[in-house]
This record gives sequence, structure tokens and C-alpha cells, in this order.
Amino acid sequence: MSLRGTTSTLVAAAVAVTLVGGCSGGGQSMGQIRGDRTQAIASDHLSAAILLRRAIGVLLAPMNTDSATQAQRLRRRALAATAQPGKNDVPIMYEDDLVTPDGIHIHITMHWDSSYEETITLPGGRSLLRVAGASVWDMFDSTTQITDTISDGTVLTYTELEQQVGYGLQRTYTGTGTLPGGITVEYKLFEAGKAFHLRFAASDGIVFKCTVPFVVDLVDDWAIYRPNCVTGVTGSFQGQGGACQVRLTGDESGWQRLLFAGAPGTLTGDLVSSFAVEPNMNQGSGTLVQSDRLLGSLAWDASNQGTLTLMDARSEAVTPAASALRFALDLWLRAVALGAPNPGS
Repeated sequence: MSLRGTTSTLVAAAVAVTLVGGCSGGGQSMGQIRGDRTQAIASDHLSAAILLRRAIGVLLAPMNTDSATQAQRLRRRALAATAQPGKNDVPIMYEDDLVTPDGIHIHITMHWDSSYEETITLPGGRSLLRVAGASVWDMFDSTTQITDTISDGTVLTYTELEQQVGYGLQRTYTGTGTLPGGITVEYKLFEAGKAFHLRFAASDGIVFKCTVPFVVDLVDDWAIYRPNCVTGVTGSFQGQGGACQVRLTGDESGWQRLLFAGAPGTLTGDLVSSFAVEPNMNQGSGTLVQSDRLLGSLAWDASNQGTLTLMDARSEAVTPAASALRFALDLWLRAVALGAPNPGS
């Protein structure tokens, strides 16, 4: 898919029409007010796109099968090695290392009570240090308190609840965190109905929710998740521009289109935005339309910055919300996808 040509076409369409009217005197013109409003909506769209890309791109799609299975086997091996306390109740400690086929370095220190410390380092140098307490069991369910410290300064503290559902395990992660710059977040990730559900709220006013349906493939008796692009992702986003419903669709080759619809009864009630996206969502471009009026066009790339072209031919840089930009959701979810929490599962 070529987004460069698509963007050029959208920009040309935006320039073709100019907003008419405005206020006389020293106040803002109607065009300026609409421009500010459009800028806020564009920032929300970009923020949602970043969170979606980080969540979906890591939690489901490009996880190397060998990496996932090797990481899970490492943890099971570590747990088995510390299954019994030593003589005179001296705790047993087990350490091990692994470098996965896609270059992820994992170092784990497991203790006899199932508590552990683990460092996950990506090829580019970003890392996550996980400190997990001993699991507390209630019949077939377990609860584990975990703190993750990411190399950018992010600290996430959460609870992992693992429940026996039918013949399988269902995990729920609920917690809070502090991002670089002091932004605080609350989040919840859980699996239900063959879908992952993510809830995210930040102190800068962002509220993001999404439901990601998945398909499960069995590879060497291991469950490997991949996204159901045909069914598509649904969700919502609340930001400085208002509230919107979100939908991401595609086909077997990957994601293709990101859609936003305003929430009924709000300022965004008749907003409709549509973006063509690359299969990995690194780039996207499309239009913002409200009340059948074209507000402008928005394009973004892998740098997480966007360009908004308004109807009066002005082009403005679009910056996402600080929480969306700073939350290392991809690194945290990569650790989750590798099976890091609760190595005894």
C-alpha cells in the first residue's frame, strides 16, 4: 500500500476549499477556533493510533514463535529447579539466561517460594526489570504482586490474577504506574471471549479502551495467539477533543483501515474520520469530517508525529498526548506475551 500518494490526494482536497467567515476585531476567527478544535481531535486520533499499534503489534502479531516457546520453557525450568526448599529451610535460588531467535535477552532468578526477578532486554537496548512476589493460591487460582521498572524510568505496579477457566488459564493484570514526567496511569488487561481487553486511563485526561479478538494456533503443544484482523478491533478514546468510538479492520495480510466515530450527544457526535494504515500501523493517512464538512487531513509515520492540513491550507504539526507517547506499552506487553508473569503457568 502506498500512503504517500494517498496523503498527497488528501492534502490537495483539503487545500481546494477554504473556510469562510469569522469574527472581526481582536478575537479568534471562526477559522482559528475550528482549527484549534480540529488540532485537538487530530491529536486524539494520533494518540489512539499509537496505543493501538503498540498494543496490537506486540501482544499478538509479530511475536516469534520460537522466542515465545523458549521463554516459557526457561521459566518452567527455573520453577522446577526450585520446587523444593533446601535443607534446614535454606531458600534455593536458580539463575538462568536465554537469548531468543529474535535477539531478546532474558535473565531470570527464581526462588524456592516462586518469587523471582527477571530482566528482559530488547535488541535496541530497552529493558524491563521485573520483581515478582510469591504467588498466593486460593484453590486453583493464584495472585501475584509484580513491579516492573522500565529503562526509561517508568514504574508499573500491578496484580496478576490467574484463574482456571475450563481446561485453560485466564490471566488478568490490574495496576497503576508512573511514567517519565510524573504522569500517573491506571490499566487493566484481561482475556475473555477469545479476545484481549485493554483499559487505560492517565492523569493527563486520556481514557482508552480496546477489545482485540484473537485466533489461537497450537505449535508444538504451545498456544500462539494472532490477531483476528477480519473481525477487527473495537474500542473508544476520550481526550482533549472529546470522545470517539474506534474501529480497526483488515484482512489476513494485516491491518488496513482505522475509523473513528463521534460519541452521540457530545461535541464529536457527527464526527467521522477514516485512515488508510500500513499492515503494521507505522504509517497512516486520512480525513476528518464533521457534519458532512471536511475539517482537514491527517498523516503520521513511525516517529509518532503527525501533520494536519487544515482547510485554509495551513499545515500544522500534531503531537500525541504525553501519556500515549511515554507509556512503553509495547515493552510491557512484550514481557506479558513472552509469558513472564507467573512462570509456573
